[in-house]
Amino acid sequence: MGLSFIVACASLPPSLWALFRLFLNGFGPSSLDFWLALWTALVGFTVAFCASEPYCSKTTWLLGKSPQHGTIPYWSFFVFAPYHLGLRIKLWAARKLFLTSEPLHNKVLPGWFIGGWPSSPNHLPPGRPSVLDLTCELPRTHTNRYMCIPVWDTRVPSLPQIDEGVDWALKEYQRNGAVYVHCAHGHGRSAMLLSGCLLKSGEALSLDHAVTIMTKVRPRVKLSSRQRRQMEKWAELRTGQQAQPKNSRGASMDVNATAAGAASGLRRVASEMDTTV
Repeated sequence: MGLSFIVACASLPPSLWALFRLFLNGFGPSSLDFWLALWTALVGFTVAFCASEPYCSKTTWLLGKSPQHGTIPYWSFFVFAPYHLGLRIKLWAARKLFLTSEPLHNKVLPGWFIGGWPSSPNHLPPGRPSVLDLTCELPRTHTNRYMCIPVWDTRVPSLPQIDEGVDWALKEYQRNGAVYVHCAHGHGRSAMLLSGCLLKSGEALSLDHAVTIMTKVRPRVKLSSRQRRQMEKWAELRTGQQAQPKNSRGASMDVNATAAGAASGLRRVASEMDTTV
């Protein structure tokens, strides 16, 4: 279920209430609840439209988040207050009511973490990791080394954005030893980029292998069909469909040794046959 559909559905009740109050007042001056309902509906439908598939890649600027610093200006919290408030309530409900058994973040492999939005510096993984942020709707709350790839919830980054995020994360892993990849909940957008990191680093043999590594520690990780297609396209273009494992050299040596042993056995059999004849 896409973000646009969810936000549009949430905007229907206030829009219907605004229409009701407008008819009730005979299209004359309306009460405060009319204006509040109208404001909420307009904000919701604006976000739903901008986050829809045809426009989502071009409208990540809507809420004013800075890709360089990760900050969201005060005017955004005022103008888009209904959306920001609804998002915070959604995140709180998800963590406190529905995802109570899931921690905010998980360690996938040594130095690699995946999870949801850290609402304070205390909610980051240990070890002061570098942070790769995949949200365009939530602000940065820490001073760790940082990069933002702004993407609407349930949508996909472009192939160049995936390249940029994966390359940065791998460099930070070499430099800092720990990287935290997060989106809002740590299930979709963050899983896309972390799977790219696992593929390119050789920790995973394929996209399915990368997802399996993540779901072992974070079972709710799941790529949507659109997200999976984008990562398959990226893997095909950037890693030749299947990344080589870290021990591929050793595996090749084993294969060569096995082939040499088989060839030696065949030569012995041929020699025995010649002797018998």
